[in-house]
Amino acid sequence: MALVSFQDRTSFGEELDRLVVAGRLTRAEADDLEIAPRVFVPLREVIGYLGGLVVLVGVVWTTSAALQDASPMSIAALLYIAAAIVVSLSFWMQVRFSRADNILGRRGGEVLELLGSGALAAAVAITLNEQGLRGEHIALWIAAPGLVWSFIRLERSMFAATIASCAAWIAVIAASVSLLDAGDTWSAVIFTLGGFVLFAFSLSEPPFSFAPHSVGVLTMIFASNGINGADRSAWFTLFPLAVAGLLFLYATAGARVEVLLVAGVAVTADVGILVGRAIDSDVVSGLVVTAVGALMLAASVYTVTSSRRSSPTSSSSVSIRTSPS
Repeated sequence: MALVSFQDRTSFGEELDRLVVAGRLTRAEADDLEIAPRVFVPLREVIGYLGGLVVLVGVVWTTSAALQDASPMSIAALLYIAAAIVVSLSFWMQVRFSRADNILGRRGGEVLELLGSGALAAAVAITLNEQGLRGEHIALWIAAPGLVWSFIRLERSMFAATIASCAAWIAVIAASVSLLDAGDTWSAVIFTLGGFVLFAFSLSEPPFSFAPHSVGVLTMIFASNGINGADRSAWFTLFPLAVAGLLFLYATAGARVEVLLVAGVAVTADVGILVGRAIDSDVVSGLVVTAVGALMLAASVYTVTSSRRSSPTSSSSVSIRTSPS
């Protein structure tokens, strides 16, 4: 259920009122639905995660102090052992609690899976670094198999595989760009395309699609603006402006508030940079920016009025919603 919609349709409260008037819900049932939380996380789970985080900090602190004079391979060996224990425990929890239909236990198992995977990645990185490999090659050796494994795990995972796939994909893109030595312009384009891949992946609705959706959008916005160097001409601003504009249109059509805010800020900034570089006069630049904003407002008004004309029933809905006691 969408929390916010930019389209001309009835609100959640008005829809509840319609069902009450139609006799499909009682007033008490409608009030219970309205005050029910849309997202619910048990307090015991929050406390458990907080306690686990404190334990993790304590273990890392203690281990770091004990191994400050140890060799890198000794640290890697300890990480391999820790990763094996944590990953084994995580899979045991996921299998057991999946059979028992215990969502809380499964989530805890997947959190442990992410921690164990991180420990394994750190151990492999230390091992490869001791062999004299470049950082880019190390990242590829770790991220590429991690990406494949994440996709294998995707259908049986609640969120861990999706988060791991996002991290692995970004690492693959970063390592590839560094190895290619593509330069600032092409690096920005490649990273933007990499963000688009994550964005497109989120539209296939994988488990916890919020992760690739948000990471993809942020990557596209920031990577495309990376092409805007201080010494660049106005033409270079067209690329990030196009990316931000398309994301803004997507956000308005799909009622994605989080994308709308980020894309709106990016469009405003890119328009200002483009006009400032293309026009020497500050007065004319201000007038052009004002005209662009006015056109956006006019398009918004036209869209709303057109929607109302095509949906005559939406304007006739009457709300009798009262605040539940």
